[in-house]
Amino acid sequence: MKANVKRGTGRTTYADVRVQVPRDAKCTDELPRTTKQDDRYDIFEQYTIAIWRFHRAVDNLFNWETAEELCKAARDKKEIIPVRIYLGSGFKPDVVEYMR
Repeated sequence: MKANVKRGTGRTTYADVRVQVPRDAKCTDELPRTTKQDDRYDIFEQYTIAIWRFHRAVDNLFNWETAEELCKAARDKKEIIPVRIYLGSGFKPDVVEYMR
C-alpha cells in the first residue's frame, strides 16, 4: 500500500493517513513536573501537531486545545485517528491506513 502524496503551498508535500496514538504519548499534565526533556511528551506533541494539521485544513477555527483532547481520547480508547504528515519532517507514526 502506498501513501497518496499531495503538494501544499510552496514545496510542502504531505500525506493524510490514519494512525493509532501510542500509549506512551503523554501530555504535560500527565508527566511529572521537571525541566528535563521527556520523549513521551515529544511523541505526544508530534501526534497532536499531525492531528491539528489535518483538521485545520478543513476548519480554520480548529484550535490546539481541541487537537490535544482528540489525541488523548484516541490514545486512551485505542482509536484510529486521521492525521496529516509533512514529508521530510522526520515524524514516522504507526500508520494503520493510507487515505486517498
